[in-house]
Amino acid sequence: MLYWPTLITIPMACILCFAYYKLAISEERDIAKTFEAQYAEYSRKVPRFLGRNTFKIFRLPRKLNVAEKIVVAALLIPFILWFAESVASVILGSNWVRAYWFPIAYVLPVHIGVIISLVLLFPVGIAVPVKWFIGKNKKKLQVKKGENK
Repeated sequence: MLYWPTLITIPMACILCFAYYKLAISEERDIAKTFEAQYAEYSRKVPRFLGRNTFKIFRLPRKLNVAEKIVVAALLIPFILWFAESVASVILGSNWVRAYWFPIAYVLPVHIGVIISLVLLFPVGIAVPVKWFIGKNKKKLQVKKGENK
C-alpha cells in the first residue's frame, strides 16, 4: 500500500491491519489460558507489536566480509529504489511516474532494483558455497596428500 496506493490497496491494507490486530488479540487470549503465569510474565516484558528494541534486528555487525556486504547491498537496493521512486512521484507528480515507470515495466518484467540485486547475489551465491565446500574438504585433501607420500 505504501509503494502503490490505489483505491483497492488502501482500504485492503486497513482491513488487513485490523484483521491482524484482532488475530493477535485472540491468539494472546488462547496463549494466556494455556500458559497462565508464564505468559503473564512474558507479556509484561514483551510489547504486543512494537517496542523500544524492535528495530535492533536491523543493526548490522561492525565488521562484514565482502560477501556479507554484497548480500546486504543486494537486499537494500530494491527498497532504496522503491522508496526513491515513491518520494519522486510525490514530489514530481504522477506524470513522472508514467514517463519513468511504465517504459521500464514494459521492457523489464521485474523492477530494476531486483535485477541489480540478482546481479550482485549471483557471484556470492556461487562463491560462498564453493568456499564452504573447499574449507570442509580441505582436511580430507591434506590427509590424502599425506597418504600418497
